[in-house]
Amino acid sequence: MKRLIASLIPLFLVSSLSYAEEKKSPVADQPNQATATDASKDSAKDAKPDPKAPYAAALFKLIEETQGTIHDAMQPVETELANEVEKTSKQLLADNVVYGALLKMAMYRDTLNGEESNPERAARSAMGSLQSMLRQTPGVMSNEALINRARLVAQVSKYYSKKDPSLCRYYPQDFSILLSVDAPWLTDVDEDVARQAMSDELKAIKAMLEGMPPLIINDTDVQTVFSKFAGEWLGGLDKDTVRIIAVAKAEANYCELWRYMLEDVSKMTEAYPSAGQKLLLPMLTLPTRGWLDVGQWSYRVGNQSQAAPDDAAGSEASDYSSG
Repeated sequence: MKRLIASLIPLFLVSSLSYAEEKKSPVADQPNQATATDASKDSAKDAKPDPKAPYAAALFKLIEETQGTIHDAMQPVETELANEVEKTSKQLLADNVVYGALLKMAMYRDTLNGEESNPERAARSAMGSLQSMLRQTPGVMSNEALINRARLVAQVSKYYSKKDPSLCRYYPQDFSILLSVDAPWLTDVDEDVARQAMSDELKAIKAMLEGMPPLIINDTDVQTVFSKFAGEWLGGLDKDTVRIIAVAKAEANYCELWRYMLEDVSKMTEAYPSAGQKLLLPMLTLPTRGWLDVGQWSYRVGNQSQAAPDDAAGSEASDYSSG
């Protein structure tokens, strides 16, 4: 099965658009082709081609290829949940709100090319924008939805800690369920949590496409606050858990960190709802790991600064396990 791992994008966010050229599958839930069809009829009458027609055709082909790739990827995961992810992803692409937004984006992107019009390239660009928006969905989610997402990412992290820790390097901001092209973790997560998180993501992306801007936390002050919070959080864990997290991180495995931290902050948000916006939202929307690589590990347990943050990677296991 093909796996998508770009240098800064995890495999959960589909970038299958470029290599799905030859994919064909039983495709359901296609977007309405009325635009292209009606355009052909109108052009025959008026001899004026519909300007939307080439973009509609390019998008339709691209959506068909993407749906085919998702279908092929989900076949080895023989669970009802995998079938639901495939079905929901297809429905997302066929939804009138989503399809209409993609068409509008494709046409706009093509105007930026000047005289070098290329509807196919513009369609790929529009799909790329959709992928980017999927990464931002926590920015419009309620506390309950943030908790669901955090729980699911924690479960996925637990799976990949054993299977492929490198895939946790960009969690949790880069995580998405919809348009997933490699999801063996579907066999090892709570199905109710996954279904709810998927429903939350679908609702969020449609809200964004209808004009709701997401809140993205990306300033350095927040990263500094989080580095201190992470240090204090580590200080409150039992020594065995601290050792697990520190040793894993020393091996470039962030899965254990995400697993324990997201589980704890989810529980905290249930008891103290304000933690949702103060802790979970930044954790799920920060676009960089700066607070992890620079800040968090430069604080000893108890919020005492280390003299040499750059040496933290080599000594963190002994630092944190010693308390």
